[in-house]
Amino acid sequence: MSLDAKGVDGLIYISEKEDISTSSLQKDIPIVCIDRKPSIDENIAIVKSDNFDGGFLATEELVSQVCKDIIIIKGRRKISTT
Repeated sequence: MSLDAKGVDGLIYISEKEDISTSSLQKDIPIVCIDRKPSIDENIAIVKSDNFDGGFLATEELVSQVCKDIIIIKGRRKISTT
């Protein structure tokens, strides 16, 4: 069943994958990707975060709250959000 049959008017795509399957779409609907530039070359909006500055600001806040044993746990993948 296509997403169109479900009455979907648009997609917000949040995934670690760079590929988007549009096979379930019968018509053009707006797609917004969060923190990923998809590999397909279509008219897709992209919302990106500044993860480096975000991590810096979060660490500054922890330090200002007198946290001392601060660690980071991240995945092995080399994607922008990690």
